[in-house]
Amino acid sequence: MATRPSGVSAVHSGESNFARLLRTWRKDHGLTLKTAAKRSNVSSQALWLLESRNHIPTLPIISAVLDGLRVHPWRRPAFLAQMPQQQLLNQLRWNLPKTVPPSDQVGLDQIGDPACYHDPGFDLYAANSLFLEVFPGLEPPQPETIGRSNLLTYVVTDPRAKIAIRNWRQRAAVMVDAFLTVAPGRIPEERFDEIVAVCEQAPEFAELRAFKATDSDIFDQTIILRNPRRGRYENRSVVAWTPKYPPRPWDILILQSATDTDQDVEPLAP
Repeated sequence: MATRPSGVSAVHSGESNFARLLRTWRKDHGLTLKTAAKRSNVSSQALWLLESRNHIPTLPIISAVLDGLRVHPWRRPAFLAQMPQQQLLNQLRWNLPKTVPPSDQVGLDQIGDPACYHDPGFDLYAANSLFLEVFPGLEPPQPETIGRSNLLTYVVTDPRAKIAIRNWRQRAAVMVDAFLTVAPGRIPEERFDEIVAVCEQAPEFAELRAFKATDSDIFDQTIILRNPRRGRYENRSVVAWTPKYPPRPWDILILQSATDTDQDVEPLAP
């Protein structure tokens, strides 16, 4: 009988999403099992078990393996979201609000920059008036029973987004990569497929989908955004964070003010 390798705390039958994602990442980066294990300072047997079974690794092992596979820190939540214990925790989030409480909407409206609440798939829960103003044509968020508007599909498919965002191609590519990295395992698979299907209507989507953001792309969150009130473009910073207390099923996205550019905006097409 095989001995359980050090660092594997439990064994279950079948293959997990985490195992499949780990194996796919390794192969996509041209690494053999032996090379990846050597980089990670773990045995080939331990890595093979993580890639082929529903094992639950200890934190030091998973950290070492992700280091060895050169997985960028900002991509690691996508791996962690696929781990069996994390998926069980996701199922226990039954008590989180499905709609935005009035107090949360007040807090959003008090932000002096364009801001919104969105889930990992960019479905909108709420947006302040400034956010809707800078993105003409973006549908205001609706209750869950009606269906939510989606920020990603707007940015990728709506021609008005290319006018609202001067550096549209860069921002759209980073946004698509973020969606493909973070959304799987954190939103329903059916909803993921729906969003992709809408995005595929844009002729640029294949190119955007092939883009892989680097660390410099992630740390440079500059968006050159049209200010319809001032008639010019402004440099802003994309800032996102997740509420901790009280917990919420959405992230907060703020387009913070920075230095103005010296470029006048073109008028919107009628």
